[in-house]
Amino acid sequence: MEKMKANKQTLIIGAAVLDILVKVDNLPRTGEDATGDLQKIAVGGCAYNVSRVMSALGGGHVLLAPIGKGLYADIIKADFAKHGIEKTIEEDSGDNGWDVSFIEKSGERTFLTIPGIEKQWKASWFDQIDVEIYDYIYVSGYELEGDSGPVILEALKKRKPDSRLLFDASPRVSYIDRELLDEIMAPGTLIHCNRDEMNALAPSADSVENAAETLYARTHNPVVITLGDKGCYFRDSKDKGFVPGNKVNVADTIGAGDAHCAGLICALSAGSGTREAARFANGVAAKVAGKHGGA
Repeated sequence: MEKMKANKQTLIIGAAVLDILVKVDNLPRTGEDATGDLQKIAVGGCAYNVSRVMSALGGGHVLLAPIGKGLYADIIKADFAKHGIEKTIEEDSGDNGWDVSFIEKSGERTFLTIPGIEKQWKASWFDQIDVEIYDYIYVSGYELEGDSGPVILEALKKRKPDSRLLFDASPRVSYIDRELLDEIMAPGTLIHCNRDEMNALAPSADSVENAAETLYARTHNPVVITLGDKGCYFRDSKDKGFVPGNKVNVADTIGAGDAHCAGLICALSAGSGTREAARFANGVAAKVAGKHGGA
């Protein structure tokens, strides 16, 4: 991947889980007994994927993701050691979560997730880092669901005023408490979402362009809406428009959105404008979509 010389400090908040990737002809219907081909078992999770891609791009960062105690945690711990990832949170009250990812012929993926300690955030976990030093902070909607959301947002109140929070909405965005969602969609937040997530964030908007305007009016920060192989749409204070995607033979879409976030952060922190950063992010996402499984 093309490198980006980022000169800003980035904190990635989220999860590392175990991905079990299964290729299927079609998703099973209720009561059906379907078969699939096991593709691989690997460490994944949005924050983990963002971290791995940022490392590949040369983007310095810290990954704040809990590692528990148990079978899945041991696999994740070994993976962190293999890739030289610092273990910032070690928690012995439970194991990490895991998921089965069903990959259809189109490359589209559907997840069944069994959550672990990554959904049980504690205020004390933030004692490991100084939130105030970071210029960019990534957080996924997965971690903001349920009781963890208020814990994370309380910790983020310590970030410096000119920092940017990249909110990666996630497919679980509609399960996030509405008051908490209103709190995070405020000035200083860069919203990153796909079309389905866009509909949850701006339900009254009748187009991608109108949704971006609605969200930008709340955050006064860049809004980036990914559109699969069509690329993405962005809106910032000076510019807006569609940025075409890169042509690629899709293996699967696992981690493509995470890679897009990583590319966006790296390019923005290197001084690129939003349009240029979106173009770079499209290229990074295409590379990940062209291979099997996450980062």
